[in-house]
Amino acid sequence: MANSYDRDAVGIWLGGHPETPIGWLYRKDGNRDTVLQKLDAGGEVTGHIEQRIRRQGGKPQKVVVFWL
Repeated sequence: MANSYDRDAVGIWLGGHPETPIGWLYRKDGNRDTVLQKLDAGGEVTGHIEQRIRRQGGKPQKVVVFWL
């Protein structure tokens, strides 16, 4: 599945549910290189989903938090 905003974004899926990504790892994300290196080395990345409030507009935003 491609991301229309960033063609180099990496989709994050919930194991066993490949139909819709729960988030994206973008080029601008500070942990992108670390996450990709761990996956390339055969490791797994675990995490959880948090819901935070944006500072502008107050619209809820889901954030994927990773543990490396």
